[in-house]
Amino acid sequence: MKLFQIIKRPGIIFLIVLIVLAFFNKSVISGLIPYPGDLIVANYEPYKSYSPTIPHKAQGPDVAKELIPWKHFVIESLKANQVPFWNPYNFSGNPQMANFQSGVFYPANLLFFLFRFEHAWTAYIISSSILSAVFMYLFLRRLNLSSVASILGVVSYTFSLYMTVWIEYGNIGHTLLWLPLVLFFTDRILGKVNYLNFLGLIFSLFLSILAGYIQGAFYIFLVALIYFFGKAYFNKKLSKDKSLIFLAGLVFPVFLSLFQLLPTLELFGNSSRGGYSIEQIQRLLNPVYYLITVLAPDFFGNPATRNYWFDGTYIERVSYFGLIPFIFALFAIFSLFKKIEVKLFSMIFIATVILTTDLLLTKFFYLLPIPVISTAVPTRLLSLFAFSGSILAAFGFDHFINSKNKKPLFLSGIILILLLVLFVFMKGNTVAQRNLVIPIGLLLVLIFLTYVYLRIKIKDKLTIFAGLI
Repeated sequence: MKLFQIIKRPGIIFLIVLIVLAFFNKSVISGLIPYPGDLIVANYEPYKSYSPTIPHKAQGPDVAKELIPWKHFVIESLKANQVPFWNPYNFSGNPQMANFQSGVFYPANLLFFLFRFEHAWTAYIISSSILSAVFMYLFLRRLNLSSVASILGVVSYTFSLYMTVWIEYGNIGHTLLWLPLVLFFTDRILGKVNYLNFLGLIFSLFLSILAGYIQGAFYIFLVALIYFFGKAYFNKKLSKDKSLIFLAGLVFPVFLSLFQLLPTLELFGNSSRGGYSIEQIQRLLNPVYYLITVLAPDFFGNPATRNYWFDGTYIERVSYFGLIPFIFALFAIFSLFKKIEVKLFSMIFIATVILTTDLLLTKFFYLLPIPVISTAVPTRLLSLFAFSGSILAAFGFDHFINSKNKKPLFLSGIILILLLVLFVFMKGNTVAQRNLVIPIGLLLVLIFLTYVYLRIKIKDKLTIFAGLI
């Protein structure tokens, strides 16, 4: 499907934007700023230990103490026609432009020239979800999925737990939003090479670098490589000319962004931060039993309610992208694995689980001196787990509404039994039991809707879709 044909569907795009704005209703309607300013106070005594008036999410105050002050300093410097090479307000001074997370040259900074800083920050955060949703829709429609299945994939990814808990950081969401657009142009290059596709790939990769999250940008390049050569190989259409053009499309953005990358690499070279020890890696990886959070994200509690009873940081371990989408993702793997796109994203889906779980080989993998990987938090790969899972969910749902296959009903039943057994087994742990209630309820709703759809002749696919949403 052509790009302009998809964009010409204003109704669907409007619906996607409306869903995102509904998610940010406290900002859109009440005018609240998506800024965790309470953490500035809550991380210090006496509020740190006991806070009757100021909420404490028991999370790191990075956004309040680093990202927003950096962004404010960057914008004020740019308004004064100065490139913020050096920030004199951090300790005795620190490099600012070389600090990759500052995103000094990211085009979204224009928002801060148009609006007051607090309003621009709100628009900056909300825009990451809107663009992520729209680009995901473009890519899913490019894969010939129906509109309803595409919207399910959009909702699953845009509001996955990973994208949600990291959204207030700004730079992370604005980096990852380019992933579906990169794959959109990658897929178009596989079909036909032209200036629009080539420049679109370069443009989206270039902006993913400037957005300010180097680990996420690295993942985007990696997934694009896997997708292009994997699909070309399985299609038996691995063309030398197309491959060279695609590789050029990957290399050009790197050269275009050297003005940002070279100072950053120099700063990295002088950083005191090095690779992790095997003990540190083990603490950063998710234990095998933590996989239950794919089904019940708050099984171990939630820091916002101060009942997170697992060791480590909640936001570094999130993998949930929706229980219902997870069912349809499994359905796609079991029923559509021969389909090339399903095969590729199933491989990414499974690989990300393995590479973020505390397994013997996984621990030693992160000891290898691979740039970015050896010094990064390994569970950040779960962003790709949510992304690939959402795409698989769209494929699974599209196949279900067209074939009326009974497998989603059986998969839901098996997982429901698992959660019910776990509910009984966790007797005495009120946090785990209480946080199993919603997943169990979701499964009962899914089973009911699936059964109704299979037993009753429903001509309108939107009926089952609306129920699931």
